Amino acid sequence: MKNVSLVAGLLVLAVAPLWSADFQGADAVLKKMLKAHEKPLEGAKPADTTEEIRQKLADFRAQAETLPPDQAATQWLALFDAFSALPPRDFYNSRGSNFSNFYDRFSAKSFLQALPPAGAWDELARQIEARKDGGELRGKGLRLLATILRGDAAGRERLLKELRTMAGNPKQGAGIDLQTLDAMEEQLATLSGGDAQLAAFELRLARMEARPDVPVGSFEVPPLVKLAGRERAQALLQRALVLDGTVRILDDETRRLAATVALQSLPRLRKPSWTLVREIDDGPLYEALAARFGKPGTEEAYERGPAAMIYLVGLVAHGRTKDAVRFVSEAGTTLSQGGSLVAHGSVDYLLRRGLVRQVNDFLHELLSGDPALPYWSDYIQLSARLGESDKALAFAREIAARPDLAPEAQQEANRYEVEALLAADDVDGGVKILRAMIQKGPGSDRQPGQGDGATRHIERCVRLAQLGRLLGRPEWTDEGVAAALANLSKPGQPFGQQMAEPVLQLLLTLGRGPEAEKLESDFPAAGNPGNNSLFNDRTEKLAIIYHSAGRHADVLQLLEQSPYWSVSDLSGLSASETARIPLLFAAAKALAVAGRKEEARRVVNRLLERQGGYDPAYALLLELGGDGLEARLDALALRDRFQERPLIWKAKLQSDAGRLDEAEKTVRAAIAIDPSDGEEGKGDRMRAYAVLGDVLEKKGDAAQAKIMRGAVEAIRLSEDADDWWQAGLLRRAVKMYEEALGHFADAYCIQSRLALRYSELGDMAKAEEHYQRAFELMPGSFGRIESHCFGCEGAFSGDHAQNIAERVFTKLAAEPGARPQVFYLLGYLRDQQQRPGEAAALFQRAVQFDPDYFNAWLHLRGAAHAANLAGGEADAATLALLRLDPTAGHYYPSFEDVRDLRGLWDAVLAAEKNRPVFDKGPIFGLPAAALEAERRLKLAKAMGQDANFSYRTGNDDYRLGQKDLRQAFGQHPAMSALTTFLERVTPQR
Repeated sequence: MKNVSLVAGLLVLAVAPLWSADFQGADAVLKKMLKAHEKPLEGAKPADTTEEIRQKLADFRAQAETLPPDQAATQWLALFDAFSALPPRDFYNSRGSNFSNFYDRFSAKSFLQALPPAGAWDELARQIEARKDGGELRGKGLRLLATILRGDAAGRERLLKELRTMAGNPKQGAGIDLQTLDAMEEQLATLSGGDAQLAAFELRLARMEARPDVPVGSFEVPPLVKLAGRERAQALLQRALVLDGTVRILDDETRRLAATVALQSLPRLRKPSWTLVREIDDGPLYEALAARFGKPGTEEAYERGPAAMIYLVGLVAHGRTKDAVRFVSEAGTTLSQGGSLVAHGSVDYLLRRGLVRQVNDFLHELLSGDPALPYWSDYIQLSARLGESDKALAFAREIAARPDLAPEAQQEANRYEVEALLAADDVDGGVKILRAMIQKGPGSDRQPGQGDGATRHIERCVRLAQLGRLLGRPEWTDEGVAAALANLSKPGQPFGQQMAEPVLQLLLTLGRGPEAEKLESDFPAAGNPGNNSLFNDRTEKLAIIYHSAGRHADVLQLLEQSPYWSVSDLSGLSASETARIPLLFAAAKALAVAGRKEEARRVVNRLLERQGGYDPAYALLLELGGDGLEARLDALALRDRFQERPLIWKAKLQSDAGRLDEAEKTVRAAIAIDPSDGEEGKGDRMRAYAVLGDVLEKKGDAAQAKIMRGAVEAIRLSEDADDWWQAGLLRRAVKMYEEALGHFADAYCIQSRLALRYSELGDMAKAEEHYQRAFELMPGSFGRIESHCFGCEGAFSGDHAQNIAERVFTKLAAEPGARPQVFYLLGYLRDQQQRPGEAAALFQRAVQFDPDYFNAWLHLRGAAHAANLAGGEADAATLALLRLDPTAGHYYPSFEDVRDLRGLWDAVLAAEKNRPVFDKGPIFGLPAAALEAERRLKLAKAMGQDANFSYRTGNDDYRLGQKDLRQAFGQHPAMSALTTFLERVTPQR
């Protein structure tokens, strides 16, 4: 131990002078960065010629709803004709990568996203059909659009046949091929659903069979069993599997049938479809494919790896231990692509089948023979499930003590010995080994798929520093930080950016600003001097470092004097964060401290428009004061009905003004939106309950105020427990979770955490107790939108938890007046059990009780897709989501299942109209960056390209947290098919 301490002391002494100085300050850092950064840009080419049409298209989008249908149709066609006449280099097309603006690619899709309202579609179709296209392909593409707008399936079929005839004629069909038509036909079939999808797939099969010399590649198979029945599906799979391609099958029923067909058709298979091996009973198929196709190449090993891991678990599960050991030896790198053995075997599946002991014994035997194998994590996890962590620790110690053990094996054994010791609360023993590993340096502990030695070394250093922070051992923290920084200082260090990030976050957590500043200011010098994005990122992180240290003048100096902001105004920057602190907040705070309140207010208001859930910004807004604060909070609340933060801070404002009844009503409305408040980060969750506690205290209700404060205290303790659990201090973390429940036993999230933790530790009796209570509390803890808190995400995973949830939710659903949340939770459970049809029915029941139940609609959309339902459920769910959340701030707008394009387009336009209008203008100028942006953009324009696309302002809707609904419409299979066709047939000029 003395030698270890001596080495550690020398390490700290050697590194400390490099990293422990005071802040350099923004002025010195900027000079250093400017010296390192070269700016090579030269040359001249013709300017972009698309600006006029871009502007006209933008104007048309803005006024299309006010135009009579005939005018709207005429103007749209005129703009499309002008676009089609552009030189190919001025727009993006599918035959090349020509585009003049990375963020705003000018393509046929731009026009499909600017269609007039659905009320003008019939007129647009009429004008298209009245044109004389002379048989040209682009005219046929527009006619195809007309059939889609009118919902004319028969017309689509006629046009597709005409196009196939033209494709066979070199003079008529130049620029189009049969594969493009095949894909387009299948995409367009989604508009009609089941029978049309099946017919399109059958046609595609026939065409692939007719062209045996054309490579097929990978192709998707629809849910054939649902669409066609088992007998017909089997016949189609027999044809599909023998093609020279790899099938992709998403639904389990068709996949299982395909696995059977593949075995029957083995001699005729031309390629192995490894994705058919998904369950441990698929061993015969794996063996047959391996025998038929032999050892994999490098590319195939990536596809084969997951199947190989599943096969290995199956061998063990079926008692073929010797075969399993031999397979590990022979499979080599193929298995390394398969990930975790336990992940594919499913711990709960093994528990249900009584196989945990069997697999655990196999791993013990395997690691005894070759300790360098990457299965220690699986072994430790299963040992914990068996309540045998002590035996696992003894085994790891036994392995680590072997003489002449290979360095890789030594590192693996030591790594899991550390985990086992920390979990068992032998902190000194675990840290002793951890420090010894750090002092050896990165070494060569490199396992395929397990990460790089240098990266692992940084992880160990950060781990030691975090343990020191949690346990009040500053010498461990100093040692971990010093070792990490010493490693990052080495020249030519691989993966430097990724490796530096956790160290930066650690330094910010520890409040070690000067070291963080040096890390960020020195780092770019080792990179490419011309890499603007690297310097942009470094500059932003430096601003957050200065903000965290209270050096607000340095933040302002960076904003006003750095040329590396990529835009000329703060409004153009994205909402990225360092240490969970948005740059706009650092800027607003710096302006406020400097007494520049109007500028600070402008910046913080823009931040709240982008990130309506960021509490420190609300606190600063109230601190800045001024007129209209309550009206501003009301406007933010109207912008997003599922964001409770504006109401929480409005309640605080009302409480501070002595308007207690109003404050209580407001804060209770906030709680009703999302009672669990799970999406907020550490320190901010349950803020509404803290405000309610203060209000109740002022109103003289001390007893209820105490309950509210107990809930907040419980959450804070559980958040601290999360840190201890992540650090590997498992027993201590569990004690902290139990202590948290003492403050508020009705916190479903803490009950869920404890259920999961006890389950992972093998104490299933205690796990069941907490699962039961968590599931009983869930219906009352969820609003119309819920967010599972950190650490609760796996509450429904595994059969053990699902069986308890089944019992609790079924009982609650049978009670009179059951809440919609009960049916939603039952649907959620069915979804986890991969029973999407039943899940969809339950989600439907939830929205029947509450048509504004956002999350029920969201999950209904997913379940309807998974179950391939044909009753319009996906359409109804998508339109409901657009109605409830027009900014798409709480979901990703995906429209591929929608068949009613008219209804969808009108819903998209209505959602755009219902979006609140906020100022998109400048908020705070960045003068040095403006000069640099102007210089680069002038050169870029002269060169006819974006010299650095990050200097464009991009999509302001995206920065405001509003996803582009028109873009999502353009990604609908029918629109996507048309885009590809229209771009491929645009004449080359």
